[in-house]
Amino acid sequence: MQRNIKNRALAIAAFATLAVAAIAVQSSANFSGRLDPESYRDHVYTVGPGLWDVDLTNQNPGDLDVKVYDEDGNLLCEDILDDNLPMCTFRNRYRQEITIRVINADDYRTARYSGTVE
Repeated sequence: MQRNIKNRALAIAAFATLAVAAIAVQSSANFSGRLDPESYRDHVYTVGPGLWDVDLTNQNPGDLDVKVYDEDGNLLCEDILDDNLPMCTFRNRYRQEITIRVINADDYRTARYSGTVE
């Protein structure tokens, strides 16, 4: 009986260690969409602490921009260059909800985009 209790305690401790490790691992998200000229769309994700990259590709020719905001509305990073491959990096200190704003800065072309946050 004593041995069975020890085995259960070891199994519970091992499971708890795995659960904590799983929470600490940063994951990624994929997103995509279509935007009319001079419009934007927000994508909202919860991210943990660490360094995060946001990368997008506009499959159509034209200017695509990105801005990332924290849960208080503060700008974390942006790429507003005149190109179709916006990317930016930010450091997050704690688990929070971020907003990735994808902006079609082109005044006459539709944007078809895909992106990742990781």
